[in-house]
Amino acid sequence: MEMNENQPKNSLTLRGTTEAFEYLQQLWQSGELEKLLGVSITNIRLKTISQTNKWENLSQWFQNSFGENWQPVETISAFAWRSNTSQETTSVTRAKLINLTQDFIIFCVTIQSIDFDHYNIHLQILSSDDKKALPEQLKLSLLDEAGNLIKQVSTQSQDNLIQLQLSSELGDQFITKIEVNSINFKEYFSINSLEENIVNTSSTVQLIPQTNTQLDKWFSGQFFHDWKPTKFTTEKEDDSEVSGIKQISLTPDITLTLEIRQQRIAQNKLELHLRISKINKSIYLPKKLELMILDQSNHKIPNLAAKADEDHWLQLKFTASPGDNFKIYLKLEHSNFLESFIV
Repeated sequence: MEMNENQPKNSLTLRGTTEAFEYLQQLWQSGELEKLLGVSITNIRLKTISQTNKWENLSQWFQNSFGENWQPVETISAFAWRSNTSQETTSVTRAKLINLTQDFIIFCVTIQSIDFDHYNIHLQILSSDDKKALPEQLKLSLLDEAGNLIKQVSTQSQDNLIQLQLSSELGDQFITKIEVNSINFKEYFSINSLEENIVNTSSTVQLIPQTNTQLDKWFSGQFFHDWKPTKFTTEKEDDSEVSGIKQISLTPDITLTLEIRQQRIAQNKLELHLRISKINKSIYLPKKLELMILDQSNHKIPNLAAKADEDHWLQLKFTASPGDNFKIYLKLEHSNFLESFIV
């Protein structure tokens, strides 16, 4: 509830839904509202406020970037935390309290990364008191971006949890609607690229090279685009592992060393280790230096990112198959480095 200071002092401005206004209007017309508030009310009117729906980008949750009021579940309710079944490192869960009736309810959302572009989404409505049921006929609806109903679930007697699941992919948008007793609450979600204009007028960007660096060539001793074999590679007798290194001048006074080690762990599977450090490894990396892996469309891959904070090096490890494409992206303030690879 907000007081509008531009209104006379005996005027009160409330924000709410059209349905809530109609309910207040009925109370006023019947005289019940004056009895409840203990004051005389001469008029009640609706003023429509135009606003743009804010879409919550779930992809940013993997980078610990959350919209307003989205909190760790355990800070709201231990019961809600136990009820959340997805505890894997590839998933992120957040929740918020919603007051649709006299009692608060908890809205939990979990996004789980399946691969580069595909996600599972888990939606839950829980009672804020595990000893108390949710309101009867409370509905949780999933809508498409145009507002068309996709699926819906509603509470039955004594339910303290309802939930919906959906599969989604990069670029999708959807809306959730929670309603009870003609009062509703909507949330707008998107799963968009996290890449925010890598190439822009305020950044110095190195795009090296124009063609992909072919990592499979390293196993036969072929290194290109300023990559060189490490001492580890030249001294190793078998070809199950190979390692390459190059120097990157990120700024005129900051030169970094990037090392990639490949290890064959199965017939069509490799494990890749990436490490970024200063030439003198005893010197800390610049604070806020970011290392991340992008897919071929320049979308950040969840859980493949690191940020320096008094670190001597940053490193990432992931598996890949022959033919896979990825990019290494380094960012420090307005200086960037981007190189494309094919496994």
